Amino acid sequence: MSDGNEANKAPRIIPLRTQHVSDGYTRIPLANSDMMHFHIMSYGRKSGENALHAHRDEDHAFVVLEGEARFRGSKMEPTVVTKNNMIFLPKDTYYAFSNNTDGPLVMLRVGASELKPDDRRRLDADGNPIKGRSQPQTGVKTIDGSFFE
Repeated sequence: MSDGNEANKAPRIIPLRTQHVSDGYTRIPLANSDMMHFHIMSYGRKSGENALHAHRDEDHAFVVLEGEARFRGSKMEPTVVTKNNMIFLPKDTYYAFSNNTDGPLVMLRVGASELKPDDRRRLDADGNPIKGRSQPQTGVKTIDGSFFE
């Protein structure tokens, strides 16, 4: 019996390509399923997700494709994750990260949850609910002709 959504169940090859940014960040959805989602993210110099937060209902990982990211959290020493390395963050892990270099940072973000995206919860460092990144990305400056691919 078909659910009418067979296209989402077919295997796909998805290119990992994004434009470099000098300021701000971009977050491009690559693939989603009932339990997983994938984004490619590009961060300019001195940017990142600098506010300590946790995802209550989602395990996720960041794979550094280019550059390096400095992660910190309530249960981890500051840790630099470099190209071709990954950091795994189980649900309820408080973390923040930044691109402390003058070059671009490109990461693949993989998340897994049994809850639908609208039901997932994020918390700030004090344990208060915060909204996800559904707001528009502002202040982004792309680098003409420069891409990760």
